[in-house]
Amino acid sequence: MTTSPAKLPPRTGAPPPWKVVAAFATIYIVWGSTYLAIKWAVEGCPPFLMAGARFFTAGAILYAFALWRGAPRVEPAHWKSAWISGALLLLIGNGCVAWALPRLPSGAASLFIATTPLWIVGIDSTLSGRRPGLQVILGLLMGCVGLVLLALPRGVSLGAGTDPYASFALIVGPICWAAGSIYSRDARMHPSSFLSAGLQQLTGGAMLIAAGLLAGEGPLLDLQKAPARAYLSFFYLLTVGSLVAFTAYTWLIQNVSAAKVATYAYVNPVVALFLGWLFNGEPLGRETLIAAAVILAAVVLITFDRIRGEGRREPQPGSLRQGEGLEGGAELGGVEAGRRG
Repeated sequence: MTTSPAKLPPRTGAPPPWKVVAAFATIYIVWGSTYLAIKWAVEGCPPFLMAGARFFTAGAILYAFALWRGAPRVEPAHWKSAWISGALLLLIGNGCVAWALPRLPSGAASLFIATTPLWIVGIDSTLSGRRPGLQVILGLLMGCVGLVLLALPRGVSLGAGTDPYASFALIVGPICWAAGSIYSRDARMHPSSFLSAGLQQLTGGAMLIAAGLLAGEGPLLDLQKAPARAYLSFFYLLTVGSLVAFTAYTWLIQNVSAAKVATYAYVNPVVALFLGWLFNGEPLGRETLIAAAVILAAVVLITFDRIRGEGRREPQPGSLRQGEGLEGGAELGGVEAGRRG
């Protein structure tokens, strides 16, 4: 029997290590797999409408599930925070990526997206006044080097052939995702991690659908001609990518330092490459394996940083409660957790 979240006391200690490991494993692997899933999903639906339908549906499911569990009522302040974070994370952050990916080589796009950790640490340090430790800085730089090594063997070009508008979108997107992540951590979000993630996805999904209609994607939608793998990919993105991984990310950003959470942006391209090799016959050479080793070393440096207080914030009474988050995520998706792909 699950205790009602509304009756649980505020959490004052560190989260259980198994929850942190499970949540990190979720966003590392799941969001790494969404590169291929999105590529197949947009074969049946334009990018903005696909992303909007995915997040709006997932948000509605999480919203209903949280209310069924007895979550406290939603207050106007929670809706305000959800609209702001939904706009930053999903409408602009995810929307810019969805719009730009068809217009740039995937290697070049992954380099832009992988700047997210730098923006998260930079924004967090600026707002909090706390400088990241030397070990974190070294890890961030190593991650960038690894991503450059990852891209170069694939013939990435950032020269004259690159769409400048798409490049600009992939600069704006990671900045807004980083800002939304920091805002979500510090804003007055709903006490239930399920309902908090649900509200963000409801609002962000609604804005993405509106953006798609304004961009003229409506006449391009033809579900009858969509291949079977487009439907399967959309279902995967909806359930595992949004219900599970986005809730895990929402939980992590309130319980672990910003620099550590941001390591997902380094690991995701590595996961995507291995899955492409495994399922799509894409080449996996020596250079790629070296780059993957450098990236993983960077993650180890950041993750095992011992400097206390570096971007770390204990959730306040109105933030997250003991017993929330990952336990319910296991009930939903079979993975301990609960939107970039």
